[in-house]
Amino acid sequence: MYESTLTARDGHIIPVEVHVHRVVMEGADHLQWILRDISERKRLAALQDDLIAWCTRSALSVSKCGVESRFAGFALAPAA
Repeated sequence: MYESTLTARDGHIIPVEVHVHRVVMEGADHLQWILRDISERKRLAALQDDLIAWCTRSALSVSKCGVESRFAGFALAPAA
């Protein structure tokens, strides 16, 4: 399994997950290619990264005020 991209006819890029399997049919080897659109997964991962960055910036701002903060399961100690 690996990730790649396809270009649609209208020019937009589609991220895909690619699975390739060897299949034997009637004694002959063939390759079965399965391509899965992962656009939504990529979009949600980008949103998650943005949220984590925002929380980190917010936590650092709060910690500079001498208040301990906890965001998304990690703790930030007050700034020295």
